[in-house]
Amino acid sequence: MVDAYEEMRRSDAITRACYRDLPPSNRLQYELLDWHNYRILLDLFSQDTNPFVMLSLKEPKKLDEYVAYQLAIGLYSGKRGMCDWFLRLADGTYVGISHLYDVSFELWEGKRFPYMCGYAIAEPFRRQGYGYEALSQLLSRLPEDFKLFKARAEPLEANVASRALLEKVGFRFEKTFKNYWGEAALYNKKLVKRTPRLSWKEFSGVL
Repeated sequence: MVDAYEEMRRSDAITRACYRDLPPSNRLQYELLDWHNYRILLDLFSQDTNPFVMLSLKEPKKLDEYVAYQLAIGLYSGKRGMCDWFLRLADGTYVGISHLYDVSFELWEGKRFPYMCGYAIAEPFRRQGYGYEALSQLLSRLPEDFKLFKARAEPLEANVASRALLEKVGFRFEKTFKNYWGEAALYNKKLVKRTPRLSWKEFSGVL
């Protein structure tokens, strides 16, 4: 599977400099997903009965494919980039994962194309503010580390808890639509007051 994905990747593709561990926040540390740690996701989610947790985090074969795509293609993609971070307490306990995906490294008249963010918290750690803290930390780093100034999220329409969290973080509901997983709700958030117009020179640091 990995070999097949690597064959799909351009021979001159490079891992983006912005894909690295995030600085710690109040209670959490942020560890980049890689080949050595990804099966921790099965410890966190394989027995989770929450219908809103993706099957790719629960089932071994689907997880292998998800991670193979991310590490062999997503980290190199110029149009559909993706990256995950484990959420970890100071004592080493893993509590969840945060996602950044559909990241384009193209510029159109100095502007970036839309991208998506998300998260999943393991059942024992829900309703303790970890999702809010993790999402807030990711959003705070995007303008500087990724030169991304607007965030989007697309929880399933029926996922009331996730939608409430997005609104608490400052996302605004835009519309309902159908995505890969079903009927979803699209949310947007501006991360800066005024979106700057980037030059390639300013943008080069994230490449």
